[in-house]
Amino acid sequence: MARARRKHIRRYGVPRRHDALAAIIEGAAFAIALQNEQELVHPHPVPLPPRPRYPGPRAVVDADHATGYELEQTLTAPPPVPVERTYSLGEMRTNGDWHGRLNRVDLKSITFATDSAQVDNYEIPKLADLAGAMHRIIARNPEEVFMVSGHTDLVGGALYNLELSDRRAEAIASALTRFYAISPQNLVTQGYGEQYPVIPSPYAERENRRVSVQRITPLLRNSQFQPSGVVSQPR
Repeated sequence: MARARRKHIRRYGVPRRHDALAAIIEGAAFAIALQNEQELVHPHPVPLPPRPRYPGPRAVVDADHATGYELEQTLTAPPPVPVERTYSLGEMRTNGDWHGRLNRVDLKSITFATDSAQVDNYEIPKLADLAGAMHRIIARNPEEVFMVSGHTDLVGGALYNLELSDRRAEAIASALTRFYAISPQNLVTQGYGEQYPVIPSPYAERENRRVSVQRITPLLRNSQFQPSGVVSQPR
């Protein structure tokens, strides 16, 4: 019996009467090893939230976080506030009070370097979904008009920033025409300088150097509209 017992100990490492205890120890060791492995492979066991998607039209949409369908729905949705009057194109250029009366698409992923209106080639594909939405809207109504608005940060002189924001709006409008065949007859550009910052800071905040797009047809007094392409008219 002693020899059998010693043989059993040499073969399995524990006597039979301790099999249950051994199984518990082995199971605990496996669980610890599995947990350590999971922590190494998956350092964030809690799943990250999905990229935000807009279930329907919103007053302001970030083009980088919306599908082409969502952009189209936003641009064509009824204004978020009742339309009490229409505007001439000149009024819309000089008076920005109408901005809050229409839905807006912000191109937050296309910002500009300080003192620059250049759109880099790698940023052109970011306009694809917006351009597709605009094409579908124009196909239903060739008289649609979109305002491309340029903005700057609060660094520099107000007059210079106004001119710089004009050039930024024109750069985006030109890209929509050149790369995505959006007709200049459906585009109007205007710079608003530093009047509408996303971040009210006197520093060179990149988020403030941006362009936004709005479908202004609902507010535009069409009888006074003369397409200007991507060239800003005198104020």
